[in-house]
Amino acid sequence: LEKEEVADLVSYIRKFNIEVIPELPSLTHAYYLLWGHKELAENMAQPYPDTYCPLKPGSYDLYFDVLDEYLDVIKPKLVHVGHDEWRMEKDLCELCKGKDYGELYAMDITKIHDHLAKRGIRTAIWGDHLLESVTEHEFQTWKSSAGYQYKIPGALRPEQVLKLIPKDILIFNWFWDNPANDRQVSDFGFEQVYGNFRADIKDWQSRADIKGLLGGAPSSWAATTEKNFGKDQLTDFLGASNLLWSHTYIPPEMLVYTVESLAGDVYYHFRGKKLPSETGDCVTTTREFSPPVNNIQVNSDPNSIIFLHACEQEAANRKAYSIIHNFDETSELLGWYEIVYQDGYIETVPLRYGLNILDRGWRQRIGLMSPPKAKASQNQYAYQARAVRFENDGTFFSYEWLNPRPGIMIKEINVKQKAGGNPILLRSVSFTEKKRAEEAKGTERY
Repeated sequence: LEKEEVADLVSYIRKFNIEVIPELPSLTHAYYLLWGHKELAENMAQPYPDTYCPLKPGSYDLYFDVLDEYLDVIKPKLVHVGHDEWRMEKDLCELCKGKDYGELYAMDITKIHDHLAKRGIRTAIWGDHLLESVTEHEFQTWKSSAGYQYKIPGALRPEQVLKLIPKDILIFNWFWDNPANDRQVSDFGFEQVYGNFRADIKDWQSRADIKGLLGGAPSSWAATTEKNFGKDQLTDFLGASNLLWSHTYIPPEMLVYTVESLAGDVYYHFRGKKLPSETGDCVTTTREFSPPVNNIQVNSDPNSIIFLHACEQEAANRKAYSIIHNFDETSELLGWYEIVYQDGYIETVPLRYGLNILDRGWRQRIGLMSPPKAKASQNQYAYQARAVRFENDGTFFSYEWLNPRPGIMIKEINVKQKAGGNPILLRSVSFTEKKRAEEAKGTERY
């Protein structure tokens, strides 16, 4: 993107009273700086260096050059400069060998803080290296996948944090699993926000008295797409929103019911447009199955097809970042529907667990969840399908597929089960019919 495009995007975002906080990692997670400047790395032998040497003046010439360009374009009030996960091997760099790594860390952050402060901009960092309870005393011992054991820097000593780190730095706290960590950050004199925030945080109501605790934000490590956010993040987004903006506390094991009930509305808002069944089209159920059948005759031209289905067993639904090169495959493929048109062309509708289908025992499974399992599982809602409960047959999920070939007759639908897979249970198929022009007036949503 050109500078003018970024400035225009930031200006647009601010119209919605959203403040843009750029994050430019420094000291660590500095791949973007060091790929073309390996001579500045702590370990110059690494093919993809992560950490620059804080004792090389060129490190700051490079970083400030990049940082200032962002400041000129975005004009932020706050900049996040990283400083988490300092995982380089101690005493490997000839310049840093034998030095106090707490002092090196403090020197680096102070230089960057002062550079930003001269322009009236506040500094934010991840705070893990400020607490010995998080990153240990002096050093941590790590072992590579090949068995190589080495030491990486630990936390600053408490007296170093108190003496050397500017207290107007905003601390992003991802180590809130222990409330004592939050209180220590506060006792040091910092303001803080919860980072990587989730609704399953313990002892939430007892943390309200922590001085300087400003709020929190969930995190995503995958591409910013409608599908990734919808499939993975609704429990985090909605649950964290409730904790931060409402006086009503919802336990994590009960939150799933609220999230599932809101998912359809979120799906509409994320997509920015309604499905045919939501705009007043007539919905007609022409097929009901028990047990499921194949070769479903259609011979019509619907706007959309609504499948009421489930699978027999719980399946896999991982976070999108677990397969960064292929987000779709993080939702297990159970099978697919073949939509066969009159002209012989076939559209396939993938059935992906956690996206447009879940297991028939969903409600019982969710109801039996204890809080620990609620944290571990994200199989709590199907982003694109709504739960429909049947008293004696479990829960099925209503998924509306938009016909991409309007005007072409659909001949039939075939159910394709993945070999040896989780049985697909198709309960019914419904169709949306086109409205007449005079009936459609006044139904558009703006």
